[in-house]
Amino acid sequence: MLIKTKYLNGDDLSSYIASAEGGLRESIASRASHGRKVGASVGVGHFASADAGKETGAEDLTTFRDTDSSRLQRLIEVGRDNPDQMGWVEVTQPENDFKNIGVGAMIDWECETYISEFSAIMSMHNQFDQFSQMMEPAKKLGFDLDGLPSQEDFANMSAMLKALSPGIVVIGEDEESDWKVAGHLDRKWALPDVEFDGFTRIIAKVRRRVDKGQQQSIFNLPGSMVDRKRRREMDKRLRESPIEGSVIEGPALMVDYLAIYT
Repeated sequence: MLIKTKYLNGDDLSSYIASAEGGLRESIASRASHGRKVGASVGVGHFASADAGKETGAEDLTTFRDTDSSRLQRLIEVGRDNPDQMGWVEVTQPENDFKNIGVGAMIDWECETYISEFSAIMSMHNQFDQFSQMMEPAKKLGFDLDGLPSQEDFANMSAMLKALSPGIVVIGEDEESDWKVAGHLDRKWALPDVEFDGFTRIIAKVRRRVDKGQQQSIFNLPGSMVDRKRRREMDKRLRESPIEGSVIEGPALMVDYLAIYT
C-alpha cells in the first residue's frame, strides 16, 4: 500500500509505533546474498565433464533510514492484524462500529472530510495582519482607502481572532450515517497549502463521545488552541447565543487526528 499523507502527527506516531514495536527503529537493514563458482572442469572430449570448482559467496547490506510514512504503514498493518490488542477499529459500518466504541480506541476510517467553516473564518488572523501591514504602503502609492477600517482596526481584529481562534477543525462524515468525527489539527504536521475537502482515510484516537441530542462547542474539542478559562467563557456564550457552525451536534466522536491520507 502506497501512502500519501496530508497530515501526519510525527510526535504521536513515534509514541504509538514505539509502543507497538517495543522501541523506535533508526534504520532498516536489508541483506542480499549472491554467489558464483570458480575452479576448473575436467573430462574426456565432449562426452564427459566433471565440475572441480567451488562456490564462493558475497553479501550486500543495504541500510534504509526509517521514515514517518513507513512507520505509519507498519502501525496500520499491526493495528489491523491485532485489533483487540491495539484497540483498533477499522470502520466499515459507522452506524454499528461507532455505537459502542470507547474512549481511547483508534479508528481507521475512509470518509469525507472538510474544514469547519466557522473555524476557517476564526483562523483568518494572518490575513488581517497582512492587510494591516499593506495599508501604509498602499496609501503612499496613492490608493483610495476611504471607507475601509483603519490599520489599527485591522490589527485589533487580528489580535482578537488570534486569541479566540479554535484552530483548524476537520470534520469527517459519511452520507450513509449520522455519525461524524471532529478534531483540531496542529498546523506544523500538515502539508503546506493542502486541501482537506474530499474522501480520505483518517487514523484518529477517540477522546470523547457526543451522543445524539448532545452538542459540543468547537472551542472545547481536543487540541484546542484556546486556554481553558477562555474556552469556558466562549462555550457559555455560545450556549446562550448559538452561532451557526460553532457547535458539533451528536452523535459524534471528538478525536485527536494522527493521520489524514489518501
